Order: sequence, then structure tokens, then C-alpha cells
Amino acid sequence: MDSLRRELPAQGWKITKDGETKSIARNPEIVAVNEKTHHAATIEWANERSGNLSRSSP
Repeated sequence: MDSLRRELPAQGWKITKDGETKSIARNPEIVAVNEKTHHAATIEWANERSGNLSRSSP
């Protein structure tokens, strides 16, 4: 996340939010906008995941 904080602005992105998600996990989150290309990105560092994410064979 520190690398993103440094590199996004260097690549023309404006960070509009840098904090925690509103979920129970309170994971770090960065929201950035590129005003030139009109793209937006939301990046969340998932410290923990809920539920079983493994696939099981039928």
C-alpha cells in the first residue's frame, strides 16, 4: 500500500480516499481517480477473508 501511495500520484492518479473500509475487517483501502483518462480504481488490502474460498471438486 505504501508503494501505491507513492506511485499512483507519479503516474497521474489523484488519491481521493486513503483509509479503512467500513466493513468489520477494517481493511486498508485506497481510492484513486485519473482525471485525464476518467478512470477510477479502488484498492483494498484484504487482511482477512470471510467464508470458505476453496473450490471443491464435484
